Amino acid sequence: MKGKIIGVLVVMLLFASAFQAVGTINNHKNYVSTNSVNVIKLENSIKTIAAQGNQVEHFFDPYTPIDSNVAFDGPGNQKHPAIEQTDKGILITGYYDEDQDDLFWTYSDDYGQTFATPVPGNVSGDYPSIKLWAGESIFGTWVTDPLDYNGGSLYLAFTSEPTNTSTYQAYFWDYFASIGWYGMIDADIACDNSGQDFEWGVSSYVMSTTYEDSPYINGPTCLISDYNIPWYAWICWQEGFDGCMHSDVVIDPVTNMVYLVYDYYNETAGKWNLLVWTYPFEQRLDLDTWEIFEIDGVGNLQNPSVAANNDKVIILAEIDENTNQDIICFYTSTGIENITSSFVADTIDDETCPDTRNVQEDSFIGTFIMNGNIFCMQTDDGGENWNALMQINDNDGTVVSEYKTSDICNDGINCMWEENNEDTDIWIGGIRQQIKAPTWEVGDTWTYKTKVYIGASPNVTDDMVVNLKGELTHEVVDDTGDTYLVTGNMKGITGTVDNPGIIDMRVTRLSSLKYDLEIRKEDLSIINHDLTIKGIALLKIGPIPLPIPIQMQYYRGSKFDPTFRVLPFPLYNGKNGIFENSTLTTEWNTTAFWGLIKISSGFDDGGWVGDGPYTCIEDTIEVEAGAFDVFNISSVIDFGTDAHDYYYSNYAEEVANIVHGIYNIDFFTGATSFRIEFELKETNYTP
Repeated sequence: MKGKIIGVLVVMLLFASAFQAVGTINNHKNYVSTNSVNVIKLENSIKTIAAQGNQVEHFFDPYTPIDSNVAFDGPGNQKHPAIEQTDKGILITGYYDEDQDDLFWTYSDDYGQTFATPVPGNVSGDYPSIKLWAGESIFGTWVTDPLDYNGGSLYLAFTSEPTNTSTYQAYFWDYFASIGWYGMIDADIACDNSGQDFEWGVSSYVMSTTYEDSPYINGPTCLISDYNIPWYAWICWQEGFDGCMHSDVVIDPVTNMVYLVYDYYNETAGKWNLLVWTYPFEQRLDLDTWEIFEIDGVGNLQNPSVAANNDKVIILAEIDENTNQDIICFYTSTGIENITSSFVADTIDDETCPDTRNVQEDSFIGTFIMNGNIFCMQTDDGGENWNALMQINDNDGTVVSEYKTSDICNDGINCMWEENNEDTDIWIGGIRQQIKAPTWEVGDTWTYKTKVYIGASPNVTDDMVVNLKGELTHEVVDDTGDTYLVTGNMKGITGTVDNPGIIDMRVTRLSSLKYDLEIRKEDLSIINHDLTIKGIALLKIGPIPLPIPIQMQYYRGSKFDPTFRVLPFPLYNGKNGIFENSTLTTEWNTTAFWGLIKISSGFDDGGWVGDGPYTCIEDTIEVEAGAFDVFNISSVIDFGTDAHDYYYSNYAEEVANIVHGIYNIDFFTGATSFRIEFELKETNYTP
């Protein structure tokens, strides 16, 4: 805990996430009519079979790359992009190269300005789908090549290091193909990080089977994991819904409810309807929790896309109710049976190929194609109303209108799409603003009014209690290329540095605080620091506490591994994540009379900082330096009883730093062990 306390102190001074049948369930039929939409709770059965997955050997071959620009405008046709962004801003993409007849994968570590050389997998297919798991890991699936077990083998790709393609791996389940599954025509994936990595989430497919007495053609199918056995998975299917074409899936990050959506041709009705298959992720093997609904709209419903957050669910789909293709939204916050509808786009032109992602709370992004352009709209009330159109592409009239022509990354930050010039290429563009780590210059300074309290560790007799206030100036003194070297000086300090029961020192205005920091430029994370407090103090000692002037020095040095992220760049409104745990090695000592008298010293290689959830929202704040638009980053970590840590930072792009922060760390007993509050007074920084 001590290392954790001091590590956070320096952070604040810095800125002054085989076969077995399970059974069947039967649901009672219930009809609900809402705004010309029939939602039918269907009476049908879910069936499952399980099999052990096997790892694909040499999933990626690093010796057969193609030209790095093929992700955007290489020779031939690049199609069906999938894109996701990690918590640290790394973009990972997959796409189908028609000329190569293969899937290719690549990443960008500069927010999509350039991409690494795309690498083909040693497993071919089409229509890739990738999703983020636990902040930095990526899972993916795709439509299996028809020549691969007749399109019946199921694949799951995975990496925890998107910028290191040698770590990319994949698992496959060919057992299901051996007992009758074949002909996959669509695939999608959703992730849930509440369990272990082999409990990735759910993969949704449209495929066929000749299995025993349950044959179907192009039926709703999905793959789910076992609770305990790594890469042991269950294929699940519903009978009676032949004729599906497309699928999309999402897992609500708050409630962990799974929503699988399919379009299927209802032979009785003579038109395309939607199926919605739901279950709680953490009870996925309890088949009594699964339900399936049919959405019967006025007209054909096709190409669905689904998003969810905290029981708010929206489904976008194409509809031909008005003779041409429009984009309809089905939305609910009280269960699929209570769904209602609104129009996202219903002009006299055709709008096609919808896609959607949740932004935050009630806000969702939706994209679609119209007149050869890709447009974006947003709802802030859970789907009831949608705002004005915004065109994303620059090359007018070139966007391809076909299934999976585009993809939105998590939180609706970026989008990829196909454009057709001389051939089909893949383009990338931003939808929502995100703030990257700023560029500092040597000589930039920020001055903060600062209060610092450090409490003694329980059961440590030679620990110090620090209680100080003053003005802290933070200055960039060197730029080494990959790092900044920063110094901090706090003058005019008043307060105490005590060892309860041993000494009582009053820090005078003749004392000073200085620190040296090494900071990684790409995300302003801390590599190491050295902190020194020295000057004249008034020592009180003995039964008669007479003040005695002494020279006093307090030193502490720490190194973080990995680097400690203070701010989770890139920043954007509604971002949620987990601060990565960072361990630190620390040494400290307190001396008097220029080192002649040792008061305390120690070494700790077991400290840590971070390791907690955070949220990032837009806000405004007024401090002594002025009023600012800020990103408020907050993190609260509870340890039980009365113990908790909380961190609140208000980062202003205008000054490239935090303008106000409050940070509190408790001991596990609930007593405050560290607290700092700081407010920007002035800065010389200019953008």
